[in-house]
Amino acid sequence: LACNDFNDSQISPSFGRFTSLTHFNLSYSYFSGQIPLEVSHLSKLVSLDLSNNYGELEAPNWEKLIQNLTKLNELLLDQVVLNSIGPHSLMNLSSLTSLSLMLCDLQGNFPGNIILHLPKLQMLNLYGNKHLSGKFPWFNESSSLKFLDLSSTSLSG
Repeated sequence: LACNDFNDSQISPSFGRFTSLTHFNLSYSYFSGQIPLEVSHLSKLVSLDLSNNYGELEAPNWEKLIQNLTKLNELLLDQVVLNSIGPHSLMNLSSLTSLSLMLCDLQGNFPGNIILHLPKLQMLNLYGNKHLSGKFPWFNESSSLKFLDLSSTSLSG
């Protein structure tokens, strides 16, 4: 359903009924409003892409939204309003290889130790979260990370 014009409508909670879905891509589809918590019922998802919806798409219950999505390899939420990432919110996503949270209006301290709990992470994009601060951890030589964008943030390390 990517690249369709849904005219700023909300994402239907009915999508939560498709419990066998492995890939869910609503990017560039002009959705707005809150992402329904029913998305958390899609526990077989390996890829979730809700990025670049030009209405204001929000995930105020971010931790509840992803708590059951433990099989995710790819989580792309560019331009979804998240505001903050709780210190334990990504801990159960140990299969994650790609995480893009570009321009998500993230604020406060980024829990850098989260990265240490994502051993398969190859891509991390936090670009444009100018109010995101904190120290970023050093990676050892065995890190899987291949792409890292921390530009236009207030992270250090």
